[in-house]
Amino acid sequence: MDEIKAAGNKVNIIILDACRDNPFKGFRSSAGGLATMNGPKGSYVAFSTSPGSVARDGKDKNGTYTKYLIHYIQQPGLKIEEMFKHVRKSVSEETNNAQIPWENSSLMGDFCFSGCDGAAITGLNEQPVQVASLEKQPLKSAPSGTSENSAVPNIEMVKIPKMNFSIGKYEVTQGQWLALMGKNPSKFTACGNDCPVEMVSWDDAQLFIGKLNQLTGKNYRLPSETEWLLACQAGGGYFGGNKFCGSNESESVAWDSENSGARTHPVGQKKPNGWGIHDMSGNVWEWTQGCFEGNCSTRIYRGGAWGVNFAADISSAYRSWNIPENRLSSSIGFRVALDE
Repeated sequence: MDEIKAAGNKVNIIILDACRDNPFKGFRSSAGGLATMNGPKGSYVAFSTSPGSVARDGKDKNGTYTKYLIHYIQQPGLKIEEMFKHVRKSVSEETNNAQIPWENSSLMGDFCFSGCDGAAITGLNEQPVQVASLEKQPLKSAPSGTSENSAVPNIEMVKIPKMNFSIGKYEVTQGQWLALMGKNPSKFTACGNDCPVEMVSWDDAQLFIGKLNQLTGKNYRLPSETEWLLACQAGGGYFGGNKFCGSNESESVAWDSENSGARTHPVGQKKPNGWGIHDMSGNVWEWTQGCFEGNCSTRIYRGGAWGVNFAADISSAYRSWNIPENRLSSSIGFRVALDE
């Protein structure tokens, strides 16, 4: 706190999530749990639990407090006081009031972690809802990949033979995301509207899909792992197909660390696979509907990305996973599937 005071910043935010009982033995009283503390003017100090109490580790990858913090901190339109109020309510409900987060504040102005423009709030396990009404009206300048007379993105689909679904010919692009969502979250915006959208969580993808379905009346969704692999191998099968999605060598079909220049590239520049689907290997990882080992607190993504260093990691057989609320990677995007 002395270091923060000496820095003279107008806004200081300290978030302390400690699950241990009395970590500084001898430094303070023998009372259990966390001691309270106050910061200098312009500070916001958040604790994972109330004074004298201990935090729960939870059943998931993160503790109960961090799980909800990660979720709500990413939702735009929430002032810091409101954001922590949602965290406190959710943690309290999940732990049956055994853990109640606490805050001390001397902030003098407003602060929002993800921007202060308005948005709807969703609970961690709720179906994402419409942030704002999106009427079908002409765009002043329609981004590439969108209809000129509608805010509905034009997503080109490929019918999977002998199956009842189609899959996106390309990864969802920044232009398509911008047309529907109104704001581009991507790191590589200079790449342009035809580059894949990234810095999007699994939850964000669900929000995009929900809006798309509302406007089109169709049933878009993320592909299952099995569907993704089937589309990748273009019917060749897990053992009978190519090592990568469309070839046995990565250069012709994938952007990776060897050829990407440490960035994404416009979709469709590399050779498609046998069914005409592009970029299923490399460019960005793609979220699927799959849960890791049956645990849906982690979701599967596949295909590798622009920064992958090993060819094995962009192979059709490789899979990785992350928490569904993670939107901190410029290597993760998605493509959609559509029930026929």
